[in-house]
Amino acid sequence: MALQFIEDRLSVEIGYGSSFSESYPVDRHYDAGGNTYAHLIDPRPKCRCELIFQNRSFKFTLLQVKDLFHRSGGTFGGFRVKNYLDYSTNEYVKPPTAFDQGLRKTATPGVYQITRWFGLPVETSTRRLIKKPVPGTVKVAKNGVELVTGWTVDNTTGLITFDPVPAVDDVLTAGCYYDIPMQFETDLSGIDVTDVDMLSISVSLIELLNP
Repeated sequence: MALQFIEDRLSVEIGYGSSFSESYPVDRHYDAGGNTYAHLIDPRPKCRCELIFQNRSFKFTLLQVKDLFHRSGGTFGGFRVKNYLDYSTNEYVKPPTAFDQGLRKTATPGVYQITRWFGLPVETSTRRLIKKPVPGTVKVAKNGVELVTGWTVDNTTGLITFDPVPAVDDVLTAGCYYDIPMQFETDLSGIDVTDVDMLSISVSLIELLNP
């Protein structure tokens, strides 16, 4: 069965104590002289988070967490999550503009991937491929001028298609709010009854780089 991705966002009303972390896969070796040799396996960061929902109603816990767990097949499928520390192409949290980030070319002429670059917009830089832009927030510019027409965006992939196809030397940029595609890293457990019709729950999530 193919990976099931649900285009729903896990409720952003998380509790204090929730945490987000990021890492890169690095292959590291050492020689007898104490030298370190490292290889960056993937230039894309991978997010993990521990979300805490404290003293929520029984209905909220069932509909927002438990129901999503079952609809995604537990640790099988994926869904959208807002990372409070990284949800905009403009300095992580500021309102996005059409000039925030250079678009990344794909193998298809006229089709570009929204990308959050950590450095210059070149293939040697680390980056986050924005595959789940928030619908209605994408802005696009060409050669420093914001475009209202001449492009479309797929909010499920983050791919922007231009018509007509841009010239080779055109400078294309874009900005948006975005979600992180994630899945449950562990099975659902630890649901605590804290009061009458009140529950607390914590969940572990991990990013899907290719949702």
